[in-house]
Amino acid sequence: MQLVIAVTGITARQLEDYLPSLAESGAIALEVGWNLFDELNDRQLEALARRLHGLGLRVRSVHGPFGDAGDLSSLEEHERLKSVAAHEMLLKRMPILGATHLVIHPGNFERKEELLPQKEERVRRSLAALVGPAMRAGMVLALENMLPSHPGANPERLLALVREHSCAGLGICFDTGHAHVLKSELATLAQLSPFLVSVHLSDNDTWTDAHLQPPYGTVDWLSLLPALARTGYTQ
Repeated sequence: MQLVIAVTGITARQLEDYLPSLAESGAIALEVGWNLFDELNDRQLEALARRLHGLGLRVRSVHGPFGDAGDLSSLEEHERLKSVAAHEMLLKRMPILGATHLVIHPGNFERKEELLPQKEERVRRSLAALVGPAMRAGMVLALENMLPSHPGANPERLLALVREHSCAGLGICFDTGHAHVLKSELATLAQLSPFLVSVHLSDNDTWTDAHLQPPYGTVDWLSLLPALARTGYTQ
């Protein structure tokens, strides 16, 4: 299994400053945020790719936009289409960094639980528009299991979205922190394991998705990591 460090949420300048430490950490690859593609033009991305290569690093995955900038579940159609377009742009430019996986949040927090089925239908439409471009670009869309009151929080309904396409271009990113807030990490892993294409390992105390480094929360890693190994996941 490859050790990939997520460096999402930082600027290109900050990433440059951290690169020597990241190279010394034992990681072989990074997951970067979509913001780098807003900050850097194609030539600058090419320069970053060369810098990473020189340090023995590469970019495996890109975390797609979320929040208002990337809500694939938006009930406002023009906002949903803007989000789809933002993800399509990433699929076109990710190869510059050598990335192969685009991690996707299915949708934003929704106070009204009764609206979640409608929002999941919007996610279905968004994925239908993105799977084709992902396949043509040789990319994999990695759909995250989500926190409570989000589209994608229910593993069965998340699986339904993936099974609908049944293709190599769409799978699951299992997020341990999200599942732990729901106090269901082992059960969620068991349900999602046939479709794993990426994993986010983080810890918390179940109160909030604190993104703590393991083992500084309350995830039972002595149970979860062997369960992950038994799935056969090796990416």
